Amino acid sequence: MKKVVGYNESKDERESFYVINVREARRQSCKKIEKKTKDDARNTARLMA
Repeated sequence: MKKVVGYNESKDERESFYVINVREARRQSCKKIEKKTKDDARNTARLMA
């Protein structure tokens, strides 16, 4: 499985990045991308692509 860097906001309000598999990232990150800035969203989309 490919690995991508995801954003975890459940444990800490600050930016804490962790590695998860692609399927899990697409399922969880989609909702979080909308909350983040456009720059962060672009970076996450680039990692998932």
